[in-house]
Amino acid sequence: MRHQKRISLSEKASVAYVMANLLSKGVNFITIPIFTRLLSTSEMGITTTFGSWQTIIYAVFSLGLVSGSFNIAMVTYENRRDKYMSVSLMLSSVSSIIFLVLMIIFQNRWVTITSLPKSTLWVMVLYLFLQPAMDFWFARNRYENRYKSIFWVSVMSTVLSSFVSALAVFFSRRNNADFNLGIIKLAWQYGVLFVFAIIMYIIILAKGKCVWDREMVCFALTLSFPLMVHSLAKNILDISDRLMIANICGQSDAGIYGTVYTISLMALVIWNAINSALVPDMFENLKKNSFEDVEQKIYKLIKVFSMVSIIAVLLAPEIIHLLTSEEYYSAVFIMPPLFASVFLSSIYNIYGNFLLYKEKTVNIMFATLCAASFNIIANYIFIKSFGYTTAAYTTLISTIILAVCQGIMQKKVYDLQVINHHKIIVMGIVGTLGCIFAPALYRFNYIRFFLVVILGYKCINEIRKVLFNSFG
Repeated sequence: MRHQKRISLSEKASVAYVMANLLSKGVNFITIPIFTRLLSTSEMGITTTFGSWQTIIYAVFSLGLVSGSFNIAMVTYENRRDKYMSVSLMLSSVSSIIFLVLMIIFQNRWVTITSLPKSTLWVMVLYLFLQPAMDFWFARNRYENRYKSIFWVSVMSTVLSSFVSALAVFFSRRNNADFNLGIIKLAWQYGVLFVFAIIMYIIILAKGKCVWDREMVCFALTLSFPLMVHSLAKNILDISDRLMIANICGQSDAGIYGTVYTISLMALVIWNAINSALVPDMFENLKKNSFEDVEQKIYKLIKVFSMVSIIAVLLAPEIIHLLTSEEYYSAVFIMPPLFASVFLSSIYNIYGNFLLYKEKTVNIMFATLCAASFNIIANYIFIKSFGYTTAAYTTLISTIILAVCQGIMQKKVYDLQVINHHKIIVMGIVGTLGCIFAPALYRFNYIRFFLVVILGYKCINEIRKVLFNSFG
């Protein structure tokens, strides 16, 4: 009888998280062509700009309580997890109330700074107040390997919010409603998510039965602050280009750039799936000083993701035509530097994993601050002079800076060489140049599609091995 490997609970959970992520992001990917045809580019610009500001503001006013301290708290307060969640939720709620007061006082400033309508302010406030409940619930269930609950809630909330918002926009447009369709999309999309968040909010407070504990509050804030700054800087690096395009060039250009940028980020779904399978095994090998095994796996993963990114650039004309309308077609040539940036994110994520293992969160924060600072300055100079397309190249350069900074810090933190930096540099250069020069084949369809088939076949085999933890 053929021997079959018994799949552990943690392996089942990993696969479930990957599938939930792929399905959730896949739904968002499918709805892109719907919204780009129903909404004008300026209305799409409102949704893009709102998402950008939401990312920045949430990084600050959520206090980084999930990313910074939650898993450690699950160990420290093993017998008081419900209480810790309740206290943390109330802490984030107080922070969101502070934001509400500030926004009521400075409503006009909100419009001036963000280039968003006042009505979007209330969606932002509700998001800040309710979203932490969802984040705490997901984090707790991930920690306890309750993968079935995470899978169904994640998929259901994403599908319903996308489906309902698409219907709302469709009927509003058909009835010639005198409303901005971008605002309608935001209201219904987040409205559905808020229903799930309200349920989680009530459950957490009912189980925890506590809103204040001085020890827990100090614990949470102390551990969360460094990673909160890192998260803020990383978010600024990711979205400053879209915000500055909206302010300098207008919502229409922001809508075009933001939509193409969102398409490029879909490649990160594959990387996040790969990385989620790598990290637990990577940490275990580092714990055992099994550096050679870690090193070979990392090379294989970077090679896979470079092929995924090059495939995406090779298919960029078809992707743009399939997912968008005519107004977006000219933006096909900003996809190569954007996909190159997404590819390089795999390299700085790998270095970040090494730094996180050593708990060097300050180093991670410093590298991100350097890259984000350059990105803002470069965008301010070049977007004004050359238009929104230059933002794709400033993003690429900023990502290179981030990868180099984290690589240097990783080398300093580890006494022994656990990875060949020269090999990583060569792979980074090859992958980046492959993305940048792939458009040279856009006129040679047979050659282009042949390369896509070959690279795609190799990727599928390698990704299958990664997801099921069976490296050769």
